[in-house]
Amino acid sequence: MQMQVNPGTDVNGILDSNDILWTFNHNGEFDLTSTEYSGPEQYSEDGKDLMLVKDFVKVVGCKDNGGIQ
Repeated sequence: MQMQVNPGTDVNGILDSNDILWTFNHNGEFDLTSTEYSGPEQYSEDGKDLMLVKDFVKVVGCKDNGGIQ
């Protein structure tokens, strides 16, 4: 899945945050990564992607057939 999210919208001097609703059909642990160009510092010296967050979200509670309980 890919989405574009703005850092926030300034409405009359008030920073309005983004609300995101993800719907998962299967239990599991899911990674998160940024696909935006982050310059030469995106990777560590040993090649590790510093924009990747392993197991960012853990989903539980889905039925065995992939539906929501």
